[in-house]
Amino acid sequence: MAKLHQRQIIDKIQNITFKDGTFLKQVISDIVIKDNNIGFSIDISGKTKLEAEEIRLKAINKLNKISEIGNITIVFTSHKTSERKSQKPKHFVENVKKIILVASGKGGVGKSTISALIAQQLSLENYRVGIVDADIYGPSIPHIFGINEVPKTIKGQIIPITAKNRYLSKFAYREEFEGNTEHSTTTYKEVCKDASTGSTYKLPLELKFGKISTIQIMSIGFFVKDYSAIIWRGPMASKTIYQLLSVTKWDNLDYLIIDMPPGTGDIHLSILENYHLDGVIIVTTPQKISEIDVIRSIDLYQKLGLPILGIIENMSYMLEDNSGHHLSQKYNIPLMAQIPITLQIADACDKSLPLTDLLTLPLEKYLS
Repeated sequence: MAKLHQRQIIDKIQNITFKDGTFLKQVISDIVIKDNNIGFSIDISGKTKLEAEEIRLKAINKLNKISEIGNITIVFTSHKTSERKSQKPKHFVENVKKIILVASGKGGVGKSTISALIAQQLSLENYRVGIVDADIYGPSIPHIFGINEVPKTIKGQIIPITAKNRYLSKFAYREEFEGNTEHSTTTYKEVCKDASTGSTYKLPLELKFGKISTIQIMSIGFFVKDYSAIIWRGPMASKTIYQLLSVTKWDNLDYLIIDMPPGTGDIHLSILENYHLDGVIIVTTPQKISEIDVIRSIDLYQKLGLPILGIIENMSYMLEDNSGHHLSQKYNIPLMAQIPITLQIADACDKSLPLTDLLTLPLEKYLS
């Protein structure tokens, strides 16, 4: 029997709403899955018992359509009035349908690379996509996309930088041209230049440029000089995150990918407490020390009720300690992909080349 995952539960009940417009998915917590039996809590603060029972029955009817599901247990909870008053209302980001976090327990696991890959792939699949680089102290998204511009401000709103990438067919990689027109036995139709980096590439005859992908990007890295240290305390960093998310004029996005900083600090809490989010993807590497830090991240998102869509193990196949599989099984979170450590991926990031020329992720299965 196939295993159930939190995302399946959220997807089934995502359109159920209370009379006051509150979505059921906004007030559920403590999701537990064991042997395909599920249970969760619904906060019915301010709701009548009759309406709460109607919502419970609607949820059960929806969830019973999942073929693998077993018993369903739903309990009601209610915060005290003083607790409710102290809770901040969560905000939607204007002109954004879904917000997905990409997070890790520690730095250096390739989280920004994965964020860029997800955005590029969604864009190629005809979704309107944006990225916020929330790693205030170490922004790397501008370099990955080869952008050196400073965003404009119009009527108090920041206009995101638009990155346009030209892609080859799937799994094709542009080989750097070193001045020699003879390369193996392949006939080359033309020599092409990457406008963002100035690098020159030979384009094999059998490969043609595909679509042009457009991604809206916002990062603190656009506003600081190269390699300048950002020395801010938590409140200043949190205020900046608000500006990057809510003061930016996003143009009708299907997905906004937030490249999170490593760890579980002020920026994480600021985003989780202030915004309606649709899920998080956890990035790890096959090392014990990485797994230890990732467990802390998983614990944070589970405690705050954010669905964990999946785990991506990056730099895989080098070590026997398979942390991706272990974490997936231990926490009942799907292992989305294992990405091998290759020189081509590192080279593509260094030269601001599209990553989807090298690999693809099974995003439709986990994000749709």
